[in-house]
Amino acid sequence: MSLLRRVRPADPADAGALAAVLDRSTTSSPEVEAAVHAIVDDVRARGDAAVRELTERFDRRAPGPDGGYEIDRARWDALAGQVAPRVREALEHAAARIRAFHARQVEPDLLAEDGGVRLGLRVTPLARVGLYVPGGTARYPSSVLMTAIPAKVAGVGEVVMVTPGPSPETLLAAKIAGVDRVFEIGGAQAVAALAYGTATVPRVDKIVGPGNQWVAVAKRIVFGEVDIDAVAGPSEVLILADATANPAWIAADLLAQAEHDVEARAILVTTAPALLDAVDAELARQLAVLPRETIARAALDRYGAAIVVDTLEQAIAFANRYAPEHLEVQCAAPREVAARLTTSGAIFVGAWASEATGDYLAGANHVLPTGGAARYASPLGTYDFRKRTSLVEYDEAAARAHAADIAALAEVEGLDAHGRSAVIRATAPLGVVGTAAPAPARGPLAELVTPALRGERAYHVPRPALIRAKLDANESPYALPPDVAAALGAELAKAALERYPYADAGELRPTVARQLGVAPDRLVFGNGSDELIAMLCAAFAAPRPGAARAGVLYPWPTFVYYRIAAKIHGLDAVEVALRDDFTMDEAAVDAAVAARRPNVAFFALPSNPTGTLWSVDYVLDLARRCPDMIVVSDEAYLAYGGRTVLPELAALPNLVVMRTLSKVGMAGLRCGFLVAHQDVVHELEKVRPPYNLNSLTQRAAAWLLEHHGAALEAHARAVVEERARLVAGLRALPGLRVFATEANFVMIRVGAAGDGRATAVWRALMERGILVRTFDAPGAGPLAGCLRVTVGTPAEDDLLLAALRELLP
Repeated sequence: MSLLRRVRPADPADAGALAAVLDRSTTSSPEVEAAVHAIVDDVRARGDAAVRELTERFDRRAPGPDGGYEIDRARWDALAGQVAPRVREALEHAAARIRAFHARQVEPDLLAEDGGVRLGLRVTPLARVGLYVPGGTARYPSSVLMTAIPAKVAGVGEVVMVTPGPSPETLLAAKIAGVDRVFEIGGAQAVAALAYGTATVPRVDKIVGPGNQWVAVAKRIVFGEVDIDAVAGPSEVLILADATANPAWIAADLLAQAEHDVEARAILVTTAPALLDAVDAELARQLAVLPRETIARAALDRYGAAIVVDTLEQAIAFANRYAPEHLEVQCAAPREVAARLTTSGAIFVGAWASEATGDYLAGANHVLPTGGAARYASPLGTYDFRKRTSLVEYDEAAARAHAADIAALAEVEGLDAHGRSAVIRATAPLGVVGTAAPAPARGPLAELVTPALRGERAYHVPRPALIRAKLDANESPYALPPDVAAALGAELAKAALERYPYADAGELRPTVARQLGVAPDRLVFGNGSDELIAMLCAAFAAPRPGAARAGVLYPWPTFVYYRIAAKIHGLDAVEVALRDDFTMDEAAVDAAVAARRPNVAFFALPSNPTGTLWSVDYVLDLARRCPDMIVVSDEAYLAYGGRTVLPELAALPNLVVMRTLSKVGMAGLRCGFLVAHQDVVHELEKVRPPYNLNSLTQRAAAWLLEHHGAALEAHARAVVEERARLVAGLRALPGLRVFATEANFVMIRVGAAGDGRATAVWRALMERGILVRTFDAPGAGPLAGCLRVTVGTPAEDDLLLAALRELLP
């Protein structure tokens, strides 16, 4: 009679037997589960008192003179000294090999940097680990080596061992492996003591080591409070053999597994049916002289099997399906076969590598996944005693760049606060962490800073990553149609980027002159209006007779760069306050002109940031009355309201008309120009930076004005129409003052000076990806409590109105 039941997976008649082989489910009885829960709860509640009572009841062991169960060093050394020299030598040999192999497993920290993001994986050892080692009649010093040595190699600070009645060999193994403390307790109460800690047993971070079903259930219960290696099932071996295998060696290895206990699994998979009879004969012969014959025979009878397949590929497939704890490869070309085996705890390659080599001396760990867990689990190693901590570090640029994607994903998941935590950083002023503004220059360089600039802030426009509605910069909301963008791209490809651009904007000048109906030599081009403003301040900066400095006049508040340019060039900023409704006090302007006699006067028609259209007739009258003062009509927003003074240029040599393409759909080109008398142009050309308008801007602006001008004008008309709808929607909201506007934006007052309400609304909108411009800052004067809203697309404006309805009381 065969000692191994023979199963052919290809035979339908063997389907039931095959299912029985594959089924390795193990469950504890309800009585054991309930008893272990009670033990764990008792130890957690009463600590050492519960441990003593349970140890006396189950193990008949009283505590030591100190009331505890720790084995002191003297007794430990004495018992370890009883071990035979030959066994000591074998333990030390095994320990050296285990230590050497596991030292190779120690992984270094990981650090990677990419685009301003520094990612790391810090690997640190656990502080304290508990080892469970069976005791009593069982002696498993090899398990002590296999669990304690990887922990110490990993750098664990303290290794604590619990065992119910250790043998001298176990204690010697603990000493060799570097165990720090040993407690003579076992069972579920020992596991609970390690997991929760008592007055005498220290709490650990992880519990490893084999035990009976009471220990296994206890480990499963405390998992989560501490980590565990696994809830191990019965031990198992699968031997894959062909006709070249030695039947006596196969039988010996099957019995080496079966002698563990009656639940052990010993499986042979073979392509050689004739091998089975020889293996059966060897099993019978070797069992007869085996001291643990009864246990081994019972295990073979209950769970032993010989799986007969036709091909090596089928054998490999079965082995991968079974996912055994131990897998021996005893066939021709064992390395090639082993390379195709993917789901075992340990593979023993070739006939000379018995499972026993791995159990004791090879150096690889013998604590392996069982019950099919090798599909996803690994042998015990140093990595089990080291935890990994992710390190994430961002620089400012990366935080700003990634915020939009973070917010988009957070929005999908309904976690708005996640998105806002990224966006709030992306919308902070450049270089600012916390609430402090960038510190002014200190040290010897501080004295070199232009005095008028020392108290000024830099011109800063927040550029957050998350943008759902961009309503902060007075741009056109309408992009170029794809076909127009493609045609423009083809035109730009013709630009000779290896050459300097036309110094006098010669690619653009004829087009602008033709569309305005002016002579080409009456034009001056700049990198946006800002550069033209700076050029006017630089060219006409001579002090009047009797004055220390020249002056630049403008109503205030208005475009802030008038102030900045004046101070950069050392001119007096003559600011004439507007009325509360942002209309211009003409009498105050006349008085300032008479008193201060400025060289240049700027009038934004309509004005930014208020949107107010001041009297064009007054500006012209002022130019007539003051022929020795440059009067600038800044018509950046002319497309949306007001009237141009361009027809009056011929009669007024001191009048300058300034325009920009930025507000009509070409903000990215940064192109501004002015029209003036030839005498003014002559002086401005002296201070214009060389090659100040690049080739791409000249070519793109000229092409768009020639080929897409009608569409740009239509976009402007659509903005004017949408402006009326937006103003009506804003005026329907509570607590807002909406100012009249003739520009592509609307000024609203949300709160009073100093109450912080406007800033709070601005930040809340920013965090929702809705960008508006805030003027609510210290020194804002009449703009305190105000926000400026650019007219967007209807969809963008609807987002704004919905958010304001939510935010405003």
